[in-house]
Amino acid sequence: MANNWGNPELKSFKNNYIRRVIVDQARVFVHKNIVIQTEDLLIRAAEAGAVFSENHLPNQLPAYLIDDSKEGRLGLKFQIPNFFKKIETKDLGFTQVEDVFIYDSDNEIETEDRESLYVDETPNKIGSETLSLGTRGDAVKFIAYMLGMPDASQKFVFDDEVSAGVRFMQSKLGIPETGIVDAYTWQSILPKGSERVAAGFAGIKVRTLQSALRVYGYGCPVTSRFGTETIKVVREFQRDNNLRITGRVGFLEWKLLFDLK
Repeated sequence: MANNWGNPELKSFKNNYIRRVIVDQARVFVHKNIVIQTEDLLIRAAEAGAVFSENHLPNQLPAYLIDDSKEGRLGLKFQIPNFFKKIETKDLGFTQVEDVFIYDSDNEIETEDRESLYVDETPNKIGSETLSLGTRGDAVKFIAYMLGMPDASQKFVFDDEVSAGVRFMQSKLGIPETGIVDAYTWQSILPKGSERVAAGFAGIKVRTLQSALRVYGYGCPVTSRFGTETIKVVREFQRDNNLRITGRVGFLEWKLLFDLK
């Protein structure tokens, strides 16, 4: 399997490579390399009459680990139950087999995100590398969410706009305004392993939590306040990662989200 698809045999695979896509009432976990293609396909299906939920509540579609095939284990296969209408999928790299859609991992990935894909077997966690002009990856998107940038979900490259935002953030934190996210800046914004946040908390540590959850595919509001919606998302994150479902965040949750020193 090509390195940029990862190794599903590793325990770290899900956390490093699987992301959640949200379209209409559909929630689907797929490989992070095909997030954009999956979004487009779900939109096409909805336009063609696909119904993702019978009760108007979010519905998780069968996807990652749908079966033991290569595609199933990589998160390249998902199902829209009882949707048998044929739609155009070839340009997105998918093949439709009845109500199942399978992505061909041998295809070239032709999206704006193509160059931002990790090529290492185990991608860097948020906080593990210095971010400067030209740096690409999920950590850049995390910083964009931290900064409240309106196009944060599409920010994969550390550019002049991100650098300017970092300078402003550094000025607010009272640390050197370098415009890069170095070890000192990470130390200022990331949590300590011993820190806890829960309902009623507010501030930068809550914002780091919310921003990281957004990067990992969860629809968490980035408000710097630990309210009802954040509690719900934290519980969902804990459930997905086989943690105790408390709605509170501590060392185990931080460790999954960040590179803690």
